[in-house]
Order: sequence, then C-alpha cells, then structure tokens
Amino acid sequence: MREIIFLMSGFSAMLPVFFTMLLVFLVIYVVLRWRGLKEEDPDPQVGIKAAINFFQFILVVCALLGFSLIFTALFAKIGKSGGKDLWKWGLGMLWGSAVLFAGFEAYYRIFTNQAEYSEVRRSFMGLTLVVMGLIATFSFLLFWMGLFDKWTGLSFNFPFGLWLIFVPATGGGMILFQKMFFPRPALPAGYPPPAGGMPPGAGGGYDQPGAPYQAVPQPVAQQAPAPQQPAYEQPSYQPPNYQQPGLPPAPSGYPGGGTPAPQAPGLPGPGGPPGLPPPGGGYGGGYGQ
Repeated sequence: MREIIFLMSGFSAMLPVFFTMLLVFLVIYVVLRWRGLKEEDPDPQVGIKAAINFFQFILVVCALLGFSLIFTALFAKIGKSGGKDLWKWGLGMLWGSAVLFAGFEAYYRIFTNQAEYSEVRRSFMGLTLVVMGLIATFSFLLFWMGLFDKWTGLSFNFPFGLWLIFVPATGGGMILFQKMFFPRPALPAGYPPPAGGMPPGAGGGYDQPGAPYQAVPQPVAQQAPAPQQPAYEQPSYQPPNYQQPGLPPAPSGYPGGGTPAPQAPGLPGPGGPPGLPPPGGGYGGGYGQ
C-alpha cells in the first residue's frame, strides 16, 4: 500500500514536469522551423524528427530513473528499511524504456534524413543533457542534506540512487555529444603532432580542419667559397727551373733561370749551349721543352 501511495505521489509530482517539457518541445520546434526558413535548403522532416527525439528524451530519463529505483531497492535491502520491492518497478521501467527507445531509433535511422540534417538531434540531445544535469545536481544536494541531517529510509536512499546514476550518465552524455557534433580535427596521416609548447596552428597545418600538412623548408646558410689565388701569387710559389740536367747554366740574358728574353723582330736569337740547335722563334724553345 505504501508503494502505491509513493507511486501516485511521484506521478502527481511529475505532471508539472511533463507539461513544462511539452512547452519546451514546442519552443524548440518553433525555433527549428524559423531557422529552416532562413536556409536555402531547409530540412523537410523537422516535425517527425522533433517528435521522435522528444519521445527518446523522455525514455532516456525514464530509463535512468529505473536504474535509480533498482539501486534504491538495493540500498533499502542493505539498510533493512522500506522500499525493498522498488527494484521490480525500476526493472520494468528500464526494460520498457529500452525497448521503446530502440524502436524509435530504428525508425529514425531508416526512414528519416538524419545523416544529412543533424540539427534536430543536436538540439534535443542538448535538452536531454540539461535535464539530466539538473536531476543529478538536485539529487546530489539532497543526498548531502540527508547525510548531515541523518535521514533514513526512502528519503535518503532515493536521492542517493538518483545521483549515483545521473551524475556519471550526464558526464558520459557530454562526452558523446562532443564526439558526435564537435569532433576534434584529425591530423594528417604520417605526421606526428608537434612537440609540447607549440601553439595551435603554428606547426604548419596542425589543428586546422581540411588543411593538408605542408612542411616549410628552412633555409640553410651556405658559406661562399673563397676565391682561389693564381699559383704565381701564392707565397710558396717557386718558378720552374728549365735547366736540363747535364747542361751548363743558361746565358745571363735568360731571366727566370732558362726563360729566354724576347728578341727584336728580324734579329736572330741568341745561340744555345754547345751541341744543341739554336732556339727557334727567338725565345729558345729548346730550353723549355
């Protein structure tokens, strides 16, 4: 009898919440319609998709409430207090919500254009996360109030089961929401991320969606080669000795140790050493050979 009274009081308390959520649904639907009128290619299935997502939103909350009732019954059994049979209600609520959610999701994926237009799902999924966060926040506060005030029975176990389910569910839903609608841009294959400390966008294409990685070549400073000096200007240069072994030294008129001095045109060149033919061309060609 006590459980029936608790159930009726729970439904009566949830009626204002359902009416409020219905009003929120109408507001979101009107906003989606209004935004579609401004687009060149509006979504033709906004109505059916909004209704399905609204039903799924209610089913998600009911499934989490079913989990909370199961944990509440477990805590009541451990503490030997009332509410031990709540797990049956929680299991029925969880199973029914899961079956209906799966049916709506199958219809949504097969018969709607959800792959091309994701604005409706994003809006109602955000609404679901907001409601889940509110329930998690209030139940967490009630749990600590009951803990310090030493509440017992269902008044303490039910808030405990609520925040124990809704807090991690809200965190997981936020992570899933980010991955579905705001994913991080993937880096190009074969290029590891830059070292720590480099700001986004400074690594030649990192953290830029759709921009291919382009390595920027760094200029290499090259030292200009030193000009080579001619051999005759180097300090260690020695003039060649054209004196052949076994022959007397060249005449004094041959500067540079064997290089014949230039002769005036039309005059015979100086005579060479005894036993050799006279040099040709006026420059003593025999000595430099």
